[in-house]
Amino acid sequence: MAGLSSYLSDTTQQQTTLPSWYDAAQQKAVAGAVSGTGAMPALQSTLAGNAISSLGSANNPFVQAGQTAQQIASGAVNPFNISATGQATPNTNTALGGLFQAQNQQLDQLMPGYKAAPQAAGIASGGFGGLRDQTAVNKAMGDAQANLFSEQMKAALANQTTGVQAAGQAGQLANQNITNLTSLGQLQQMDP
Repeated sequence: MAGLSSYLSDTTQQQTTLPSWYDAAQQKAVAGAVSGTGAMPALQSTLAGNAISSLGSANNPFVQAGQTAQQIASGAVNPFNISATGQATPNTNTALGGLFQAQNQQLDQLMPGYKAAPQAAGIASGGFGGLRDQTAVNKAMGDAQANLFSEQMKAALANQTTGVQAAGQAGQLANQNITNLTSLGQLQQMDP
């Protein structure tokens, strides 16, 4: 085994070095990256940081828009206030309730005009206060109310469509808010 030990004890070392121009270029690239990282603005100083601050608040634009859409949808569903006795009155805080209130007030103002012609005919015929006069006045009032109620039902149906659309928009706004918050949260996590 004497011959084998001479192979094991003799070792040669070989060293490989990079050319000096390559080593200098790498050092320059590393130094540039370090100085570039230091020159980067902090996340909170960027538009993304402003968005994070805005969307992170309880009154972010998506929440506000969603609340408005919910109010529109709620008003479309319930344009009336119901009292403890069961009497329904227009909820003037909703678009449709306000419209109904205004139309009812207009009908009250116009009703003397609707009743005038039948009353005049009753007086002219000498039957003032009679059943025929009362029937004619009641028919004029009924016709005016039927016309108003028909218009109110058309408005109510159109308002239901608006309410459904507003409810859909509220859902879309909530989803968009979640998507944006998730994206911005991921951006915050990646911020050095």
